[in-house]
Amino acid sequence: KKHGRGTLHFPDGSRLECTWADDECEGEGQYISADGDITQGHFTDGVPTGPVRETTAEGALIFDGHYEEGIRHGPGTLYFGDGGSITGTFVEGVLDGDAAYTYPDGSQLVGEWRNGDMWKAHYLDQAAAAAAKAAQDAAAMAASEAKGRKAAAPSARHLRSRTVFSQASGPARATRRAAARRSSSSPPPQEKDGEEAVFTYDPPVGKIIARRPLLPDPYETPRVYAAPSPIPGANEGLFARRDIQPHEVVAFYNGVKIPEMQANRRPWRFNGNCIWLYGEGDEGVMIDVPLEYVPTSAYCATLAHKANHSFTPNAEYCRFMHPRFGDIKGIRALDKVIPAGTEITVLYGYSRGEGPQWYRALAKSLGLTELLKSKRRRWAMEVVARPDEEQQASEDEGAGEKADEGDDSARIAKN
Repeated sequence: KKHGRGTLHFPDGSRLECTWADDECEGEGQYISADGDITQGHFTDGVPTGPVRETTAEGALIFDGHYEEGIRHGPGTLYFGDGGSITGTFVEGVLDGDAAYTYPDGSQLVGEWRNGDMWKAHYLDQAAAAAAKAAQDAAAMAASEAKGRKAAAPSARHLRSRTVFSQASGPARATRRAAARRSSSSPPPQEKDGEEAVFTYDPPVGKIIARRPLLPDPYETPRVYAAPSPIPGANEGLFARRDIQPHEVVAFYNGVKIPEMQANRRPWRFNGNCIWLYGEGDEGVMIDVPLEYVPTSAYCATLAHKANHSFTPNAEYCRFMHPRFGDIKGIRALDKVIPAGTEITVLYGYSRGEGPQWYRALAKSLGLTELLKSKRRRWAMEVVARPDEEQQASEDEGAGEKADEGDDSARIAKN
């Protein structure tokens, strides 16, 4: 039997480091997955139970909260790589009950989540969110002092059959985005509660981009706006409403989800707002803002699709987990301040000489023809090209590909 401090190695390359007693992992320990992610905390009968922290191999925090018998259960905070986070109570690994989503700037959507989805929430700006948190912390401390001890975490002994972590095989690879689990029903499209806007989980369904397409995102609104662009040949563009700080997320790119094949078979004029969504389980899926939603009078819930191209951009695309729209893309500033009133531009980066006529002409005028023809480019981490027989497609035969600067997980077909 295993006894004392030791490490149990699994066939997939992961390992469990802890103190063993009578062949069971007991006390403080950590599970390190094959890709380096770490689940660290207290183990009972071989599974995490109690306070647990999950981090990536690079040390970024994924989850900080309570586990019960190998699964997230009780109070906790889930952190996203885009700077957002969500705090609430997890039940069998899924957020359920009162919760607060925190945007990268500290402002929040506060309300009720049901089975992982935002059911009804109101927006609090940074000052209001900070005041609310201070009040909650003070109330929690007072309650703890009154009881003379810290409040006990909720029990879930009935979840033995639902355990996602077993000492024999290591933890099941549960999704890092538990908040993205979808309920079988959706909340009513309520616009306001008194004078306050009400926000709910509102993902695209089929060809419908959102049930409330004219309800602007409260984080995005004070940062950007759409207006006519001075770029020759462009229509509207995306502009900074105030000074934008380096690396600040400024806008979101929501849209209907379409398969790669559909985009590749359409003429370029239909792919003007089509952006690639890459990720585990998402390969071959694109985000598209259909032509009927291009006018802001028809859709203004998010505005990132208004950003125009530049070979010297001041912003870039990024992945974003949004509480209202789910797994989408966003735009964040590069390493310089974008002054108020400046147009925000991104690099479209079509590869292999592909792209609409205006893009190819611009690249040629700037002497970038050779860069467009190469597989790897100075401005892109990686380009994944279509098969050779498809690379000679004309402007009217399919969507081109576009890679993000500094983001090798995305390809874009957008003119």
